[in-house]
Amino acid sequence: MQPLVERGKLCLTIPSYASNTQRYVNAENAGLIPTEETILDFCKELRTRTEIAKYFGLSLFMARKHYDPLIESGKLVGDTPESPRSKWQKFIAADIGVDISKTARILEFCQIPKTRNEIAELLGINHKYLRRYTASLIECGKLRMTKPESVQSIDQKYVASNVEAIILSAETIRAFCITPKSRKEIAEYFGLKRQLVQQCINKYVAAGILKRTMPINPICKQQRFVDSAIEIELFTEEALLEFCKTPRSKDELYRRFSISTKCAVGNFIYPLIEKGKLKRTIPEYKHHKYQRFYSE
Repeated sequence: MQPLVERGKLCLTIPSYASNTQRYVNAENAGLIPTEETILDFCKELRTRTEIAKYFGLSLFMARKHYDPLIESGKLVGDTPESPRSKWQKFIAADIGVDISKTARILEFCQIPKTRNEIAELLGINHKYLRRYTASLIECGKLRMTKPESVQSIDQKYVASNVEAIILSAETIRAFCITPKSRKEIAEYFGLKRQLVQQCINKYVAAGILKRTMPINPICKQQRFVDSAIEIELFTEEALLEFCKTPRSKDELYRRFSISTKCAVGNFIYPLIEKGKLKRTIPEYKHHKYQRFYSE
């Protein structure tokens, strides 16, 4: 190895130490040698201590000898300055000029309501330790809960205080439902329970503000809601019977109306067969793989 090092073909990853973790790297990949320049270049994005060590092929102990001086000199900054030895700490080059503190990232992330798990995933920490950050932000009025009366609610979300509450009204729901939306999407957007959202949706459908994309079965789980002024093709009984004037399979119904085959059979096809409006091409075998459905 030494002759190759002397000829410049190989480089030592730790040129200043006789270390048991010494590695050799092709001279063309000299960027993997831990120097001040290469560490700062690697840390243009948030990096943990483990990521820095793995990238340069070092043990955690040896990696500290390289990045600790950069932290002390202020060239590397952590996102948790109040807990410099935290195992959740991440570092970024100071010259990036971005406020990467966890509190700043939480406030930026919570411009729309977010759950505990979503915030914890953003920070890369266990959600059990999230309260140490959210509690101080709530106390100083920078963050608020969507359900302050029920702190431990499983539906609890957090939103930045400078964001106005999104009120469920005819205007806001019309603006949100320019494209078809599910009950779940509406509930998450407005930060409400699905049961309450369903009551509001029924009211707006009855008033003609919203319309169902599947009026053939109002309680279908795959039901979507859209602004009544938007012209889209609805999945109605008439549309299904018209489509089945030519015998159709379950898969063809799925592709035509964007519904699961199980949903199509249970919610739409069987009720129409019972009414005599649809028939099977192979009536003696209900579940035949070549079964088709047709209307007269």
